[in-house]
Amino acid sequence: MGGSTTSSRKRQNVKSAPDVTDGKRKKANFEVLNDNDDGGTVYSDASAMTIEEIEEEKPKKAPRMPPIVVKSKIADTKSFYANLKKQVENIHFRTFNTTKQIFTYTSEDFAKIIEWLKSNTMDYYTYTLKAELCKKLVLKGLDKDLEYKEILENLQMQHSGICDVKQMHIIPKYTKSSPTESPQTDLTPQAGPSTATATHTRVKRVKIGAFVVYIKRECNTSDIIKDIRHVLDHVIAWERYNKRENPATFCGRCARWGHSSRNCNMPIRCLRTACSIKPKMSLF
Repeated sequence: MGGSTTSSRKRQNVKSAPDVTDGKRKKANFEVLNDNDDGGTVYSDASAMTIEEIEEEKPKKAPRMPPIVVKSKIADTKSFYANLKKQVENIHFRTFNTTKQIFTYTSEDFAKIIEWLKSNTMDYYTYTLKAELCKKLVLKGLDKDLEYKEILENLQMQHSGICDVKQMHIIPKYTKSSPTESPQTDLTPQAGPSTATATHTRVKRVKIGAFVVYIKRECNTSDIIKDIRHVLDHVIAWERYNKRENPATFCGRCARWGHSSRNCNMPIRCLRTACSIKPKMSLF
């Protein structure tokens, strides 16, 4: 009994479907599509675009320029800023105590500011542009006496993305010896009483059969590893360049951390004493 009553109530609540044939009732709000109509805009073959073409048409962000850090003491900062504004219009500055940072937004403006600072003998340092950075691979299996120029020519013949080659070196570890036979002590016989004069000698680096290969940024390193297997009749092996071995960048020109000598225009300092020196005077 209970089941029959509930079913009858449901039937009463159900509304009757609208009769399309009845003229008094509203017509259903739909239309029958033709066979040639897909319900949307018709695109021709010429207007059809692939996903790659759509991504290429998207506006790319301009690469961010590295800051230029000026360390020279500037007496008149207003005239300094005004002269820089004459060179480049879209430029901004930031000051930390005596250090001034210059921010540019295009590679052309960046190059103009660098040239102006060099012409005015200003002390500054900066960083390499991201577009100029190269990928690195370690090439092993070659004779250490081979010249890097021959290796570079052979690699460039096999692949056009090779930029440069540099040979790797190691610093030899000296064994324990007597104090008079220290690698930094030079015993020279002199007239009169025998005396030992200690003079600093330059530590010689030893060449090894490993080379750092610089590759263009747009090239794929995995393709180079697969394609190049022989160099100058040597069976070679490729290894990834490990950045963790040298986590910090040290400048060999001004003996400061955080940048390289390639982008430095600071005064040359001794790597041992950090004192300002003339070129080719450092003992290390």
